[in-house]
Amino acid sequence: FQCLCLDGFTGERCEVPEAHCQLRHPCLNGGICKGTACLCRQGFSGLYCEHDELQHQLKAEWPEGSGGNDAPGQYGAYFCNGGYVALPRHAFPRSLPESPETIELEVRTSSANGLLFWQGVEEGEPGKAKDFISLGLKDGHLLFSYQLGSGEANIRSEDPVDDGEWHRVTAIREGKRGSLQVDGEEAVTGESLGRNVMVNTKGRIYLGGAPDIQTLASLSSPAMHWGR
Repeated sequence: FQCLCLDGFTGERCEVPEAHCQLRHPCLNGGICKGTACLCRQGFSGLYCEHDELQHQLKAEWPEGSGGNDAPGQYGAYFCNGGYVALPRHAFPRSLPESPETIELEVRTSSANGLLFWQGVEEGEPGKAKDFISLGLKDGHLLFSYQLGSGEANIRSEDPVDDGEWHRVTAIREGKRGSLQVDGEEAVTGESLGRNVMVNTKGRIYLGGAPDIQTLASLSSPAMHWGR
């Protein structure tokens, strides 16, 4: 007879644990190999730290949209009359200071003003001069904005997108620097003022709108007053 061993074991009768650390980089997602096991970072599990617990939790908390053309792993939503979706803050985890953070979506709208993405202070807290990151529409153009505690960045798309057609949007923040790209065209860039490079946000993530964005943000910048 011959034993067909499960992953992690070898030997005539599968009685010998494999020395995983003798393999080349066996642990995934930043896990550390110790002896015969991978010590996984928080949020990951499995023999090789291959399971992302955050993604599993998000799927449970935010089921896929009902659109017939939703691709696997993607979500769709339709907003009208002030509707919005609120997600837990861990859906957009903070990166290391110089690591890029990316917001990527496809949007179709005929509204000239509105909010697409917002994360800042917790609801009920004053938001003036506090850290936030947002993506919205202002006079038909996309506006990617963020505050790191020492001055805002406001990056505006060159062309309007309120034409009722689908547009693919990619907004990236890397430290103080940011970029906004629409439909694969050349990206518009900008950066925030001051020396700070981290955005410290504690509130939930809002998509498509918010309970009261003006109160949440206590915004003083004219560029950031979202219309409906």
